[in-house]
Amino acid sequence: MATDAFPSPAQAPERAPVLIVLTRHPGLAHTPRAHITDQRTLEFLLTMEGPEVARTTAWGAGLKDQTRYRRASRRLPLNLFQHELEPVLAQAALATGMVDLPHGHEFLDLTQDDGGVDATVVERRSGHEYTVRADYLVGADGANSRVLSRIGLSVRGEMDLVPQVSAWIKANLTRYVAHRPGALYWAVDPDYAMWTVVNGFDEWVAGWSVPRGHVPDHDEVVAKIRHSVGDPRLAVEIKAVSTWSMSHAAADQYSVGRVFCMGDAVHRHPPANALGSNTSIADGYDLAWKPRLVLTGVADASLLDTCSAERAPAGRQVVDRAFTSVGQFQSIGATIGLRPETTQAEKWATVRALDDATDDRGTVDDLEYRPSTARRPRTARRRCTACSSSPV
Repeated sequence: MATDAFPSPAQAPERAPVLIVLTRHPGLAHTPRAHITDQRTLEFLLTMEGPEVARTTAWGAGLKDQTRYRRASRRLPLNLFQHELEPVLAQAALATGMVDLPHGHEFLDLTQDDGGVDATVVERRSGHEYTVRADYLVGADGANSRVLSRIGLSVRGEMDLVPQVSAWIKANLTRYVAHRPGALYWAVDPDYAMWTVVNGFDEWVAGWSVPRGHVPDHDEVVAKIRHSVGDPRLAVEIKAVSTWSMSHAAADQYSVGRVFCMGDAVHRHPPANALGSNTSIADGYDLAWKPRLVLTGVADASLLDTCSAERAPAGRQVVDRAFTSVGQFQSIGATIGLRPETTQAEKWATVRALDDATDDRGTVDDLEYRPSTARRPRTARRRCTACSSSPV
């Protein structure tokens, strides 16, 4: 039954929220996490200093890529982080007067019948449980989706394959990267971290693999950052550290009756190719316009059967593509001679030989990529890790 705070759609007074978005967390995203927002999503919404192995454009950077991207859409991708995007979306939703967004309310269980869904919810701070009656329920509750399990569905594939750490840090690396700006700096040797630019060249997310069950402490994170940069005196401020694990799995079915799932609940994969948040937003778009047409009488309820039929194949394709991309990137080190049995001295000799052959203006071409006027530091051949950058 509905409470006074959360009336059922049939009981809702004029201008009352018709969409309740429950989140168990006390607020919106508080770390960068997802960042590349591609052109289709925008349509929906309106190494630091060491030798360089390769440089390539990505996500529409460069004249050739921009021409190709422009043919596909009038929008170009943005490097917009999740903790910046979520408040914009939340504010826009609340401004409609049709959405309620209570924080700290967690979904527990559900039952459904031909007329709707009853969801049991707990207010986490007080422990108070209540029931919400809705026409439909959408589970966007992440990789450990309780909604998915409650409707008897699961993902198919490989789970918890490669444990990872992501460290959101402040560290001024301008002197190491300003002459070769990029959105991502990938280390071809797993002994070093991979870097994502958050804000300018002094705010980053650094990521690396860790042993299963291991959570690095403050000193270990700082040591890893300094080792990867090649600067033992680098000033590092740690803003947040999180652990996660790469998976390669997706659900074959996204819905049962009036309950639907989306996002990480149904497709779990590495963040390669910026396919995570973009695919999730595409799921959400599908679950916005289709139920609306059904609820307003424009379309028959059979339209909702297309949600799984259309989105599940896309989710499986995304999972496979992201996992393939990770494997392809990981093969670069071995391809250029950085094998596990190779000594550090031999690895550096290999990388420096490649670096000597790299034009500072970019390996793409001068028309596609023009670096900043910052000069490469003289110590470049003695610091950091081999990396490739993806300018945007």
